[in-house]
Amino acid sequence: MNGYSINVIVCAGIVVLALTGMWFGWRKRSISGEALPRFTGTIGEPVKIFERVFYVVTTDAADRRERVLPPGLKYRGWARFVIAESGAVLQVAGEDPTTLAPITGVSLTGTSIAKAVEAAGLVVISWGEPDKRVETHIRFTTTEEQETAVALLENIIKKKETVAC
Repeated sequence: MNGYSINVIVCAGIVVLALTGMWFGWRKRSISGEALPRFTGTIGEPVKIFERVFYVVTTDAADRRERVLPPGLKYRGWARFVIAESGAVLQVAGEDPTTLAPITGVSLTGTSIAKAVEAAGLVVISWGEPDKRVETHIRFTTTEEQETAVALLENIIKKKETVAC
């Protein structure tokens, strides 16, 4: 065995260890995402449908650097986004639809752990139960769509706050 063969074996071993570590990490996140509480109520009739938005990432609301993998939101990609009377549904291409409810906040940002764009280019939707809130980052194809979606999501939050009083 010459020096070249040993180098190839060592490099291949390092690659296999790195891929194995990544696989175990992704599997752990997937399992923890499956344990997130799921919304079981109804969100009403659709108010607005956006056929093409870009789903970026879902993070823990307490730590935006911690990625969370709820069912249906494991992979980033193009998605269909439906805003209903009291919540929203996001369906990434090739995945099951995910209900984002109860919605607790909406904001704009230019960065996330998975993407950086112009200032206020990403919509951040805060949702989930009080014990486990998450934030889903999406990007709209036009500024007009983004403004419409943010206004509708803010209306959902205001309606919920009015009912709670």
